Amino acid sequence: MERKERLIKRAEERFDVFVAMKNDQNQPGYAGAPKATLKLAISPLFPSRILISQRELLSLIQNTRVPWRGTGFPLSRTSILSQHESALILEADGQTFSLLEANIWGLFFYVCEIEGEYGDNNTKSRGIHLYAFLGRLLVFLEHVRQSYSAIGYEGTLEVRVVLERMRGTPFLYSSFAGFIDQGPSSQLDDKVSFVLSVPSSRLQTDRDTVSLDLLRILLFAVNWPDVASQDEKINVLLESGYKFNMWKPKT
Repeated sequence: MERKERLIKRAEERFDVFVAMKNDQNQPGYAGAPKATLKLAISPLFPSRILISQRELLSLIQNTRVPWRGTGFPLSRTSILSQHESALILEADGQTFSLLEANIWGLFFYVCEIEGEYGDNNTKSRGIHLYAFLGRLLVFLEHVRQSYSAIGYEGTLEVRVVLERMRGTPFLYSSFAGFIDQGPSSQLDDKVSFVLSVPSSRLQTDRDTVSLDLLRILLFAVNWPDVASQDEKINVLLESGYKFNMWKPKT
């Protein structure tokens, strides 16, 4: 447990360094402070052994690509970084504040800014677009599913989800008329964090159910229980996540 906490903390610190670099107004590419942010860390429940060499890890990150929105995830617009025990891709989903880190102990860490403006010029709304959020959750899980399959890991996984800078930031979704509607927001908590244990075999064979389990917990946490408690509505959201990712409909 101590090793896992250390590995996650190191990944978070690396992201903080990256954000600080982008936040320096004296540096080119200044992008302003990050807003609502999603962090997803997936690792063996007890990372007690090295699963992959550093050289193999670099090759894995270089060659594992998930079809996503007409291109692929991760986008790899910048060179893959090799750091101590890890391989990293900055701006992994094309946004300024996003990062993918994988290490030799089997930890995969995904982080991205999830707040933005949506709608036309006359009716823009700021918040977290629900379908984009679910689409990213799906593509992160698919990327890690393929990665563990390539490594050959079998065992219990710990999935840790963190939402930061959440207070007062509403979820947004498309109405039947094509307009952007505003859902609820977290009124008191500015940070949501939880852990879910998942057998690797379940991730391999039923990735979508894992993603919906995570989404259900998240929606309860941010004050949207009427959607979280209804399986029919949750399953419709899954289809919307597929559409955002430009994936073929689930059969």
